[in-house]
Amino acid sequence: MKLGIWHEAIVGKPATDEDTFKDYAGQYVQFIKDNNIERAFFIMMDPEIPAGTYVKEGWLQKYWLEALPSTCQAGLVLDTEAQYPWPGAAKTFEPGDTMDMAFKIIDDMNTSSTGQKVTCIAFDYENVNVYYGKEGEAWIEKLWAQYWPKVPCDYGYAPKGPPPNDQGNHSYPEIYWVGEMAACGCKGDEGPECQCPNTPYCKNNGDPDALLAGELGDYIENHKDWLSQDNVWPMFSLESLSKPACVAAPYTDHNACGIMDAFGTWSKADFLKFLDAVEAKYGIKQAMMYEWQYVPTSWLSTETSVEEYEEVGFWGLFKLIWGVLTSCFRRGSDDASDHQERIDGE
Repeated sequence: MKLGIWHEAIVGKPATDEDTFKDYAGQYVQFIKDNNIERAFFIMMDPEIPAGTYVKEGWLQKYWLEALPSTCQAGLVLDTEAQYPWPGAAKTFEPGDTMDMAFKIIDDMNTSSTGQKVTCIAFDYENVNVYYGKEGEAWIEKLWAQYWPKVPCDYGYAPKGPPPNDQGNHSYPEIYWVGEMAACGCKGDEGPECQCPNTPYCKNNGDPDALLAGELGDYIENHKDWLSQDNVWPMFSLESLSKPACVAAPYTDHNACGIMDAFGTWSKADFLKFLDAVEAKYGIKQAMMYEWQYVPTSWLSTETSVEEYEEVGFWGLFKLIWGVLTSCFRRGSDDASDHQERIDGE
């Protein structure tokens, strides 16, 4: 299964403080490397508002785009809501409108980047208003041809639903809230119905076959011809309402990890087994994690507990000890490098 990861919001201090953003982006890049993620997105906010400081100051390019491995396609989710135009924007669908301004910023980043370049863009259909639809698609394609005539056009939406709803030439459908929460009474109100042990993700935690035997599996089965296309990336939610221990948790106390208990309540190993089951059963060969800010902090470590090696005896314990030693060596090397950089800069 080819892995991708979505990113649609940046909350709190990472957006406005350089050191915090550097750490936030660094964790993201490391997660991408550790999990061989092949397509990753980052939200691009309006650079003229406080929440877009990281764009305006160049941190997005410096600490994320240029740090990505060459094996990962770089994408941006654009916050170009036409009903909230960026300062100085022209009328929608005219040169200099909000979308055009965003393309110009991306083009400047790509021109000056010493590392990866942005080669795909995406939108949540709920947040782009008139840019979602045939007229919006035509405008996006025109801008793409204007700025990057030699780069294959690669844009898409988290769409309203399956075709004939507009998709873009790529699609990022949300495979959650597709009927699987109905039985537990969760309607997105963040109540106890949306928490463990009530949701199907909790009831079937670690059991992909059982989860797919319900409404979630029914939805995928009914739409597998669409979801298995090579330009479609089905997205599965990593939300965890009852145990808010995720990437965004240190920066906000308001729904930091989502509004329901979904795959964020699973271990990473079990979630990857779920994706393997989806591939085997439905022929879907790529999927997106929704989303970076919801990634459980327990998924960030590549170290494995002793309990996970109990059944494999000596060699399992040897691997654990070796992993700890190499991890310490890497940290020591990083610390030494940082110290030398500080000396060189003095």
